[in-house]
Amino acid sequence: DDASPPRHALLRDRHLAIVGIAGVAVLVLVGWWVLAGRPERIDEPVAIAPSSESATAPVVDELVVDVVGAVARPGIVTVPPGSRVHEAIEAAGGLVGQPDTTSLNMARELT
Repeated sequence: DDASPPRHALLRDRHLAIVGIAGVAVLVLVGWWVLAGRPERIDEPVAIAPSSESATAPVVDELVVDVVGAVARPGIVTVPPGSRVHEAIEAAGGLVGQPDTTSLNMARELT
């Protein structure tokens, strides 16, 4: 009598082990993908200590902004103080095509 399990049982066990390892690998990769794709929270810069220069800062008569991405004329544009993101985009010739702008706050004031 041969006490070893039949050959097809060994193949089935190996197959289950390989499928199990592959499943765990897929779960790890999906978990990493979900966590890595989370947007970072970016807070506004906060002054640590008041600067003596900030009290005597000159009045700005224009803002210089570098506009990149899906615009007609990417590059440096100038806009008046108090301008919003959408105004800088328009100064760069407006959007080209149908880019996803959901991550932009178009009403945010430029500083």
